[in-house]
Amino acid sequence: MKIQKEHYDVLKDTILGVIATFESRGIHNPIQTHRDFLVREGKAKDIDMRLRWDFMHGAGIRIGESRNADIWEGKEYKTFLPLYDYLNDAHIDTALKSIFKNITV
Repeated sequence: MKIQKEHYDVLKDTILGVIATFESRGIHNPIQTHRDFLVREGKAKDIDMRLRWDFMHGAGIRIGESRNADIWEGKEYKTFLPLYDYLNDAHIDTALKSIFKNITV
């Protein structure tokens, strides 16, 4: 993977944290619950990719270039990662796949 370890760890910890929050609020298996919703909605071409990116955004992570970081200050996102300084969407999705492959559904 091309993602820096520091950024990967933030992605992983934040996504796992939001999943744990859902579970603590009685939403058992939030990944499967959201997957079922995406299937019923029928708008996503790639359900698994959409699921991964939805959880990233739902965890409050905003990605972009470091030169635009100030645009997101004070917004609804909790964490800004300058991933587009050195990655493209395919690289980011590879990191997300790595995180989700170790989560049991």
